[in-house]
Amino acid sequence: MRRRAGVLTLFAIVIALSIHLSAASADAPIATVLSINGTADIERDGSAVVAVTTGADATVIVSYDSIHDVTIYQNSQVQFGDGLGLRAGTVRLGGTFAVTTANAQARVTDSEMTVAYDKESGYTTIEVYDRQAAVRGSSDESDLLVPTGQMVRVGADGIASAPQAISVDEIAAARVAAPQVRTTTGERRFDLAVTAFAAACLLAGLVGSRRSRRIAYLA
Repeated sequence: MRRRAGVLTLFAIVIALSIHLSAASADAPIATVLSINGTADIERDGSAVVAVTTGADATVIVSYDSIHDVTIYQNSQVQFGDGLGLRAGTVRLGGTFAVTTANAQARVTDSEMTVAYDKESGYTTIEVYDRQAAVRGSSDESDLLVPTGQMVRVGADGIASAPQAISVDEIAAARVAAPQVRTTTGERRFDLAVTAFAAACLLAGLVGSRRSRRIAYLA
């Protein structure tokens, strides 16, 4: 009798846990792709999008929890979960959202903002376009409220700057500029050699052309 009661109790616990996990899964926000322009790598867990990596000149628009839109610009790496993890690149989003980078977190409620993270410099830049955003660097002790039309930058040290007017050459440039290509010392030397050879050929051609015109004139 005791053994049967123990089995029934275990069975009840398993059922309760299954119901809890199903409810948690149902409550978890789901990301789905609305459009893809260019080359992008979309990672899915079933039908839900869990990560997006965009190539050069690519833009992906994702619907998050059916009511929030996220625009992912070129050369970006994004992970979706309870919020959005921006590993590199630029995203623009509207609604109620939290975006986390390596050194900062930015949160909006029924608002709109753009967040860019530069892996090379370690800077996170946030621009606010509607209402306000709460920004906290990894080394900050409290949130910094950034109003509409303002931007902040969080340095590699995890400290947010004071809000200032949005600059047209900040995130706007990051959205459209091609990534900088790093070259090795050997590649740079080869490029310099090719450039020097091309310049020498051009100079030789100019000298030869002048000599030909001079000979023709003397003749």
